[in-house]
Amino acid sequence: MPPKKKGKKSGKKKGGKKGKKSGTEENGPKKETITELQKEFYIIQINDLEKRLDRYQSKCDQLEIENKDLQKNYEKQTQDKKEIVAFLKKKLEQMGDEVADLQEKLISLQQSKDAEKDSYELQITQLKTEAQETKDQLTSENMLINGKLEQLEDFRQNKEELEQKFKNMEELLDHEQNNHKDAVYNLERKEVQKRKKYRLRLCVDTTA
Repeated sequence: MPPKKKGKKSGKKKGGKKGKKSGTEENGPKKETITELQKEFYIIQINDLEKRLDRYQSKCDQLEIENKDLQKNYEKQTQDKKEIVAFLKKKLEQMGDEVADLQEKLISLQQSKDAEKDSYELQITQLKTEAQETKDQLTSENMLINGKLEQLEDFRQNKEELEQKFKNMEELLDHEQNNHKDAVYNLERKEVQKRKKYRLRLCVDTTA
């Protein structure tokens, strides 16, 4: 967020004050427009981040369901394996050499399933970690954006206070200028009266 700008004190001359007032009026609305656009932009960012967070959460939930399904399949396959082993033991005398071959196949199948299970569990763990990191990052960014919005609100309030102070100063300056004009007018009027009296006195002295 850009730093807050401090208001400058206006000059004592009326002409200089008008020039400062004009600059304030030109820059004021422009800064207000930029502030509103920034607010809208940050709000859009927050909404987008929240949607992304929901998508990651949904994906994580889906992976949890898939993991449960894989666990059920694994348990079923384990049970099937036990039944097969029991069946093979019964046929041990008849199938001799085939038993060893089938056992090797079962071991290979078990290793394959275990490796597949481990791979899925690793992927799920990695996705959970990434989802948590993304969630933490989005939460941090969300807090940062909220902080910027609060700073923008403080800037707006300070701007309004400065504008009110400038207005009060202008009114006070106008009042002082009017008093000064009245004082100058009274002094000039008194001076004219003194000159008239002096001229009359000279005329009286001359005729005498």
